[in-house]
Amino acid sequence: ILLLYHFYCAFITVLNIMLSLILIWPLGVAGIAFSTGIVGWLQIYLLHRGLSDAPETEFDDRFISAFRTIVFGSIVMGFTLLLMDDLVFERFMFSHIISLSCAMIVSAGIYLSFILGTGLVKMSDIKTYFKRS
Repeated sequence: ILLLYHFYCAFITVLNIMLSLILIWPLGVAGIAFSTGIVGWLQIYLLHRGLSDAPETEFDDRFISAFRTIVFGSIVMGFTLLLMDDLVFERFMFSHIISLSCAMIVSAGIYLSFILGTGLVKMSDIKTYFKRS
């Protein structure tokens, strides 16, 4: 299983680089993002196909019940960033680095608030990762 995973990752990486170089000419920087999206979905498909028989990769009940909440939270975060782009970043002309930093902080805050607010993840779960062993 591990060898198959590494093969898929190497294949996807090479494909992403090649597709990015091809798409950057007609689409500009958006071609890189488009390429990453295409190969990301291809990687999901390949991993699902290659690992579907492995019992370690079966979705448990917790993931299945949380999937809708994760997708909805991502959509809320995306629309908020889109709204911020139109209302804040375009009007105040922040530098690109400051704008990107603000967007990352706001999106992480929105997503964290959403997953904590819906009970998808509990604060005690997060704290366990920061405890010293």
